[in-house]
Amino acid sequence: ASGGMSGVRTLVYTVALETTLVTLHPHLTWTPDAQWITTSHLMHEGLPELAELEEEEMVSDLQGVEGAVRLQTHRRRERDSKLMARFKGQFIRDNMGSAPCQVCGFDFHEAFGPVGIGYIEAHHIHALSSADQQSGQTTRYQDIAFLCANCHRMSHRLFKGRWLTLDELRELRPRQN
Repeated sequence: ASGGMSGVRTLVYTVALETTLVTLHPHLTWTPDAQWITTSHLMHEGLPELAELEEEEMVSDLQGVEGAVRLQTHRRRERDSKLMARFKGQFIRDNMGSAPCQVCGFDFHEAFGPVGIGYIEAHHIHALSSADQQSGQTTRYQDIAFLCANCHRMSHRLFKGRWLTLDELRELRPRQN
């Protein structure tokens, strides 16, 4: 609902998100009174949280406790940071000193100057979650994609029950004028 909030979402965030959705997804439309986005496809588009927006208290009344330290034990997949550093170095050499995102082309050095030199994230094309739990999997240079932070986050967002391929992400991106 336009103007609705859910959890810690603010009115500004919700309106911006709704406006962006309608702008980027032409199949979504506002109702004639501009109070609602037609939601018949939201659940199928991988956006169930938007179909559940509801009004809550004013954001100025919201509060929560954060920052407490707690001990947490969990299993995680091991990554080889030295291997990724070597792969990133090779990627930068392959691109004549640049590190453009392989989905959108964004280059942190171009955007932020010296602080962005060589900054790019390594994305495993074959999910580590599918690797053998005991022995892992062999990762080669061609098994890694180099993505900006936004494209990397989108590559890990489930859409219609699965992760999108890099080609699918490229197709979904809005075209720059």
